[in-house]
Amino acid sequence: MDMRKIIKPRNIILAVINVITMVAIIAISVDGHSISSSQKYNYAAERWSQEKGGYTQISCYFANDSGFTFENVDTVRNTIAASMTNSGVNLNETVLPDSYYAQLGKYTVTCDRNASSQAKITAAGGRFFLFRSFNLLKGAYFGDNDIMHDSIVIDRSLAFKLYGSENVIGFAVYINGVKFVITGVIADPQTKYEKECAGDIPHAYIPYQETDKLYDKAEVPQKLNCYECILPELVDDLAYNTVESAITENYKDKHTIVKNTDRFSSKVRLKQIKSMNRSLVMDRAIELPYWENASRMAEYDISVLYMIRMLLFIIPAVTMIFIVFKAFRARKRLVCWISSLIK
Repeated sequence: MDMRKIIKPRNIILAVINVITMVAIIAISVDGHSISSSQKYNYAAERWSQEKGGYTQISCYFANDSGFTFENVDTVRNTIAASMTNSGVNLNETVLPDSYYAQLGKYTVTCDRNASSQAKITAAGGRFFLFRSFNLLKGAYFGDNDIMHDSIVIDRSLAFKLYGSENVIGFAVYINGVKFVITGVIADPQTKYEKECAGDIPHAYIPYQETDKLYDKAEVPQKLNCYECILPELVDDLAYNTVESAITENYKDKHTIVKNTDRFSSKVRLKQIKSMNRSLVMDRAIELPYWENASRMAEYDISVLYMIRMLLFIIPAVTMIFIVFKAFRARKRLVCWISSLIK
């Protein structure tokens, strides 16, 4: 066999192109996985089920005029539970976690050492910190079962602006004259998406039960910005369809629902490529938290990466077709040569 016929310049160039293409495909896959893994707020179902699978995280974001309030949370819970039971899911064995919160806006936070800072305050209830997966630096989170509800969790930036240190557990801060005791300090937003969406103002989180203390009685805000839950996923989209059915009846056109669990998968991203520009723009008056905005930015970048990866796969596919075609022609010539020898 003449090796010069095999090792032709064009074959070498073709091989090099395919090697570079495969390296690029692997690099894009790794980059996409890295981006999706960094958005930890979307993996509450895996953390709660200890990565055993079978559960889905759903987040419902409400418009400012939706009318969804704390009093509606139990109604939604009961509706979801009834629907899941009708679908054959036994919810009596496990209390499934959920969360709700209201973004209260910017407030001036003061402390006992005559320092102050602006901060964005979120009033949270349920298993809020399970869903958020913040990086807890000091102390502990608060929960609905705490005896006292004067706790506050602040980020590192706010801790340093008020006390010059992150070792502030047990220290007091004041919002509208209401005293809160710092129980936890979390890291500032860390990924490039979070930093861009969170802004420069620090963040703090208080129990929803304390919301009314910040306002005059007539001015207490009733709206909730989000309700989220973790549900069993016996069949595809069961959890999503269950929540959508429970929410849509009373809040039609005033909410948006996100299936967090597989939002970054290549299947979902490629499916939504055609509408990914529209997914970044809210057509309703819905105030999204920075972690959701960060995830939407990540969705866009991952969609672009996976689209490029899909296009790159054309090169090895065409190469394979070329090799098969050349092999077929070579086989045909071989058969003709053998036939001529037999004759």
